[in-house]
Amino acid sequence: MTLGPTPAPDRGDVLAPPADRGSRHTRRSPHERLLNPRSIAVVGASADTRKVGGRIISFLRKFGYRGPIIPINPKYSDIQGEACAPSVDAMPLGVDLVIICVKPEDAAAAFRAACERAVGAAIISSSGFAEVGTAGAALQSELAELARAHEVLLVGPNSLGLLSLVNGLCASFASTLATLPAFEAGRVPLVTQSGGFGMNVYVEALAQGARFSHLITTGNEAGATVAGFIEYFAADPTTPAIIGQLEGAREPDALIATVTRATAAGKRVALLATSSSEIADPVVAAHTALPPLGVDLLDTLFTECGAIRLATLDEMIDFATLAEFRGRAPLAVASVSGGTAAYIADWCARLDVPLANLAAETLALLERIIPAFGRVGNPTDVTAQIVQDVGLLREVLEALAADKGVGAILLFLGGMEDQAEAIRDTLQAADLRGRPMAVCWAGVREGARQTLAGTAPVLRDPLRFLRAFALWNRASR
Repeated sequence: MTLGPTPAPDRGDVLAPPADRGSRHTRRSPHERLLNPRSIAVVGASADTRKVGGRIISFLRKFGYRGPIIPINPKYSDIQGEACAPSVDAMPLGVDLVIICVKPEDAAAAFRAACERAVGAAIISSSGFAEVGTAGAALQSELAELARAHEVLLVGPNSLGLLSLVNGLCASFASTLATLPAFEAGRVPLVTQSGGFGMNVYVEALAQGARFSHLITTGNEAGATVAGFIEYFAADPTTPAIIGQLEGAREPDALIATVTRATAAGKRVALLATSSSEIADPVVAAHTALPPLGVDLLDTLFTECGAIRLATLDEMIDFATLAEFRGRAPLAVASVSGGTAAYIADWCARLDVPLANLAAETLALLERIIPAFGRVGNPTDVTAQIVQDVGLLREVLEALAADKGVGAILLFLGGMEDQAEAIRDTLQAADLRGRPMAVCWAGVREGARQTLAGTAPVLRDPLRFLRAFALWNRASR
């Protein structure tokens, strides 16, 4: 799949602005037209928001898309307040993005017509292609050939769509979006072959304070691939890391080359990859029909290419949290529990997480702040004294933040749910001198942790933070 721009159409009125009709070097690339479209058509649009074609239009508007939307359905003249086109052939030329959600044989015909209308990119949400057998595989091959011939960036088929959070774009029909608030954008893209997997990670990450720049689900990968998006985002100077999920690879050599280039350019590439097995392979075949990754490919990715291997959904979320955290070693730890301070110190040693050697003046200041029955050092045991003096937290954190040898701060809290708002206010008032801080808070319900949303990343178990912190800093070394 080429990453270059699409040739300008030379016929009729073009919906895109005149700048898109200039020379090949001045027009927007297919990736730009996919992720920040100036116009969108929906094939299989519906007035019923319970249906895929209805949900997509509803979510586009709900989450702030303000460009032209062209519903395509011959049964209606208007859908959800948008003027309807009877067919793909009747839509304007030069639409940036077409989303196709009709049955497979109709989807292939619609994509062929869209290519003739000079679209820049397409998402095919329809299932029933290579994952169902020979006939579906033939249709998928036709899609792939059309995408190559017309230089259209094709996502799917069998794709849940995408969220381009930095652009306020929600081009997906995922049911969970019906109850989610407007998204906030982070700096790290999440690219997954499985739409359900990716959407679940995204929603769970929101609760922890992690934010993504994009969520892209590639499905069967007849056109765009996880590897292709890694290459695209690796060239973006604002992207520090790329997180991905892989269950198969049609072009292993391209994946290896792309990941190697990305990590060599200083980007962290963290992947959750499904190992090939007698149990897993048939599941992948029925899901996306992608060839299994295989042991040799996995070994190459994680031992030679510099990719970071993530084992669980939680690790994906925690790694994304660390990308926004922007913390670096060495770490300073403050805990309200002496036992948990020991637990953290033990895991720092096991995971090779460097703890800061606090300066003499920092230790002297902490001696004046911490009760005699606490511990001055790193970790520092603040003790349960903060139950009756929450302001003690601010003094300890500011003392640690003033130490030039500290790269980041981890604060552990336990209980004190009834003081959640006071803790939030105290943390917000603390002058951390630009030092990133994460909070691990146990012994409370989720609502208490949510009180700190926007103040600091909040996890429950310190081990989850430390594992992600170790992965992040090991990659930087």
